[in-house]
Amino acid sequence: MPQTFKQSLYDLLDPMFYAEVQTNNSLQAYLGGLSDPLFQVVDDWASDTDDGKPGYSILIDIDRTPDEALPWLAQFVGAKLTVGLTPAQQREQIKGLGNWKRGTVAAMQAAAQVYLTGTQSVIVHERDTSPYHFLVYTLSGETPDQNLVQQALLSQKPAGLQMQYVVYSGQHAFTVDQSTVRGGDVLRFAL
Repeated sequence: MPQTFKQSLYDLLDPMFYAEVQTNNSLQAYLGGLSDPLFQVVDDWASDTDDGKPGYSILIDIDRTPDEALPWLAQFVGAKLTVGLTPAQQREQIKGLGNWKRGTVAAMQAAAQVYLTGTQSVIVHERDTSPYHFLVYTLSGETPDQNLVQQALLSQKPAGLQMQYVVYSGQHAFTVDQSTVRGGDVLRFAL
């Protein structure tokens, strides 16, 4: 186990402790104040790792970043983390919701899936009534709070496009199982 920052500091300045008795342990008190947990965190994050990874690399690797540094890392891709999510969900937000991906179907789906249960189905039907309109479906059985889902979708919707959000309670045309079709008939669903 590597030395703590406090012990490393004491070892570096060991020759300076010759007059500690006469100075009422003032150097030790001063170094104790410098080596509080904040400095230990900085030392942990800035030091090279035992396996040769450079210092500070922990802060830009999404899989190694400490949980408390996730909001700092999110700013690099323009993601705004949702308060109250688990660190694993926040990591997925950073991976999937950066502003570089904002407005894409994948970003819309990733934003909504955070608030869905089950299979987390998000169906995006683009250009349904015009080139500037799209429709987003989620299943009612998987949507505990449709207001949260709608807000998440709106956070990723590009400006200038019109979105309609529908919480669908039946079976969607795209999810029809072929076993329900009798005698090879072709079914058509109007949306």
